[in-house]
Amino acid sequence: MSGYVRFLAAGGCMLASIVAVAADDNGGAGINVGGLMAYPSAGLAVMSDDNIYLSNLRKQSSTIEVVSPGVKLETQRRDDIYSLAYRADLGRYNSASGNDYNDQSLKGQALVNITPKASLKVNPELVWSHDPIGTTYGFVVPGGFVQTTPNTWRNTGVSAIFSYGTDESKGKVELEGGYLGTKYTNNRNFTVGYDKKITDAGATFYYRVMPKTSLLFQAKDERIAYDNPAVAIVPNSTQQYYLVGAKWEATAKTTGDLRIGHVSKNYDASTAPKQNYSGIVWVGKVSWDAKTYSRVNLVLSKQPTETTLPGSAYMLVTSSTLGWDYDWSSRVTSHASYNQYLQNFGGIGLNTTANNYTLGVDYQMRRWLKTGISWMNTTQTVNQLPYEALMYDRNVFMLSLTGTL
Repeated sequence: MSGYVRFLAAGGCMLASIVAVAADDNGGAGINVGGLMAYPSAGLAVMSDDNIYLSNLRKQSSTIEVVSPGVKLETQRRDDIYSLAYRADLGRYNSASGNDYNDQSLKGQALVNITPKASLKVNPELVWSHDPIGTTYGFVVPGGFVQTTPNTWRNTGVSAIFSYGTDESKGKVELEGGYLGTKYTNNRNFTVGYDKKITDAGATFYYRVMPKTSLLFQAKDERIAYDNPAVAIVPNSTQQYYLVGAKWEATAKTTGDLRIGHVSKNYDASTAPKQNYSGIVWVGKVSWDAKTYSRVNLVLSKQPTETTLPGSAYMLVTSSTLGWDYDWSSRVTSHASYNQYLQNFGGIGLNTTANNYTLGVDYQMRRWLKTGISWMNTTQTVNQLPYEALMYDRNVFMLSLTGTL
C-alpha cells in the first residue's frame, strides 16, 4: 500500500480479511541494555472463523491459532530517537492447512531534530505478508473461483517527512516523500500483474488560526508503475491530490484532523482497459474523550485505489468507522465498533457493500499481561448477481493473550 492508503487503513478500514493479535507497542517497562531499550512482546490468539474464504458459494469454517512474537529496540541520542521493530504473525488453520501463513515485518524509524523548528522523520520497512483468499479479486470469474491458496508478497519501502515549524508557530510546513515496491511470490498466473512500484511526494501547509486550531492545505502526487505492464489489469497511472481542511484540539477532550478535496487519476496511453477518474475525496479522524474512561473515535475516508478485478479500471473505496472504548475499571475495557466499507469498481458498474460489527472485552491481568475476547460479524452484498461469489456472511470469535516485558 502507498503511504496515503496506509494512513487510511490505519484509521480503521476493516476489510474483513483476517483477525490478528497485536501486542501493545511499548506496553511494557522494557529492558535497558547499555542505553538501548528493548521491548519484547508475544501474542497468542485462538479464533473460530465460519467463512474463511469470504464467500457463501464456498463456505468453510476453521479454527485458527496465531502466535505473534516481536521485539522493539529504541535508543535516544540527545533529542533524536531511533527505533527498530520486528514482528511475526504465524497462523495455522486446523481445517484448511493450505491457508497457513508466516507473516513478518521489520520497520524502523529515525526522528531527528535538526533545529528547534526543523525535524526529519524517516521510516524504512520490509514486510513479508499475504492476501487471504477472498481479499483480492484475480481469482473471481462470474459465478465462481479459480484460486486455491492465498497470495504471498513482499513490500520494500521508505517514507520521510521534513517539518519546519512548531505547533505554536503561526505557520508550519511538512514536505513528504516515499517509495513502496510490492512483489508477489506465488500464484504467478495472475499475481504477476500485481507487482508494482509506488512513489509519492507532497507538501502540507498549516496555518494556525487559534491556539489549538490550524487550517491546512495539502498537495500530493503519486505515481503507480507496474513491473509487467503487458499483463497488468490496468496501465500505469498518476494521481494528484489537492486537499483543504483543519486540525484541532478544541479541548483536552476533543481532537480532529479532517481533509476534503479533489483527486484526479490519469492512466498512461495503453490498449489495456482504462478509465480515468476525477472526483471528491476525503480523509479524517475525530476523537472525543467524553470522560477519562469513555472514548469515541470517528474515522472517514474516500479515495480511488488500484483494482485487482479483471475488467475494472479502478476501485473507489469509501469507509466509515465509529468506535467506542469504555473502561469499566482499571483492568476491564470494552470495545465496540461499526464499519461500512464500500467498493465501486470503475468501468463495470459493480458495487460491493460490507457492514462490519465488532464487540470485545479486554482484561489486564498484570501490568505486562492482558487477555481478551471478541466477536466480529461481517455481511457483504453486491449489486450484480454474476459476481455473487463476492457475497458472504462471516462470524469470527477470538480469545487472545498478549504480553510485554
